[in-house]
Amino acid sequence: TAFTLYGHMVAGSPNKLDIYAPDADMEKDAPVKSIEFKVTPPSVEIELDEKMILEFNGVATQVDYVPEYEYEAIGWLLGTIEIGADGTINQTYTGGKSLKLKETWLYGENSPGVLITLTEASIQGNYDAARQSGKGTLSVSWKFLEEAGAGLDYEKYDIKRTFNANFELLAAYSEPNKSRGQIYFEAIGPSVWNITYTGKMYDAEKQEYYIGSNTSVEKNEDWGGVYAFEIKN
Repeated sequence: TAFTLYGHMVAGSPNKLDIYAPDADMEKDAPVKSIEFKVTPPSVEIELDEKMILEFNGVATQVDYVPEYEYEAIGWLLGTIEIGADGTINQTYTGGKSLKLKETWLYGENSPGVLITLTEASIQGNYDAARQSGKGTLSVSWKFLEEAGAGLDYEKYDIKRTFNANFELLAAYSEPNKSRGQIYFEAIGPSVWNITYTGKMYDAEKQEYYIGSNTSVEKNEDWGGVYAFEIKN
């Protein structure tokens, strides 16, 4: 993006340009982008050629928030979204990033919680900074692990999860995210659980309990959430 700025400036002085969304209330809303620059006459053209970085900060109605439940963690697993100078989004994420959640699937009272670990992710799309809107596709896979107990009281959920969705990027429309000038990342789509459960089972023939495992597959057609990102540059 390039534009010419007209106004009274002193050569060499530090200046800051705040850019607002077309429908923004400049008394209440935060700028979409702030740029610091110096003026060197006779040129007054400012080139906006750097990429934009969005950084996960929370979910709708929550800021500075670390997810506690699996559906809240999609934005956290991505961490950042990089948008090119032309608005293109094309990013891949390698695995290994982990987060302990408050959520629990086990019935026992001694569960330490769930550990999710990113396997891989990719995101493609486009974003129009002037309109604060964008859309694209998202693919994320991760592992879900929870175990507790010992002996015949041992239980474990080992789940491989995939999530494929269309997403939209738009200006935050609820507080406190709106006042922070955040961007909402809305992602809804099908998610598949490949579940392996290990725990106490009963052998009717032997009339005894033992630790065994079973597997199942579950699919949710409309899974996901609204994740809040802040503009970091």
